[in-house]
Amino acid sequence: MNEPLQRAILAAEDASGPAAGAAILVQACPNAAVIDAIFRSARTGIVAADLEGQRMRVNAALCEMTGHSEAELLALDFRTQVHPEDLPRSLALRDSMLSGERDSYGVQRRLRRADGSWLEASATISMVRDDAGLPSFIMVVVDDLTGQLRGAIAAAHHSCR
Repeated sequence: MNEPLQRAILAAEDASGPAAGAAILVQACPNAAVIDAIFRSARTGIVAADLEGQRMRVNAALCEMTGHSEAELLALDFRTQVHPEDLPRSLALRDSMLSGERDSYGVQRRLRRADGSWLEASATISMVRDDAGLPSFIMVVVDDLTGQLRGAIAAAHHSCR
């Protein structure tokens, strides 16, 4: 993250928590209204996270998918939400992005919902860079695959009869 933006977010977080830092993130972008509208209206889950993986902003769709409130998702470490079998691959892909080997990647993984059940999800993770080309923050788009997978299993089961 660029240093002035990071200092502003940290100052806001000291005063009001991660949500205030997210508000500054949106305000610092030239098209803040567009970014805010995307977060509010998207039907897929969206996360903006710092380079260490701390969520700075999540949208309502992700809250609905996971059963967590916005405050809960901002406080949760993403590593505790990813299924233990999926975590090593997720971390390896994230590390390759942070090292500059790739700018984005897609992964299918299971995320723990608030009720303890598992959300089958497809995630696209992208590095967002500042004007100088330096890594600024991470953007994640999450699609819920649970219904699709249940439908495919039901169809396969039905065709076996």
